[in-house]
Amino acid sequence: MAEPYAILLAGLVQIAIEALKVFGIGLLGGAGFWLAARLLRTS
Repeated sequence: MAEPYAILLAGLVQIAIEALKVFGIGLLGGAGFWLAARLLRTS
């Protein structure tokens, strides 16, 4: 029988990885959009 804490920890790690992926993609998208908007404004 697996330890409940191990299952819980694995679940939390999975959630953390997913959250980091979403946050990273959002951050890159936001930075790219901001940079593009700034370049379009100045030109």
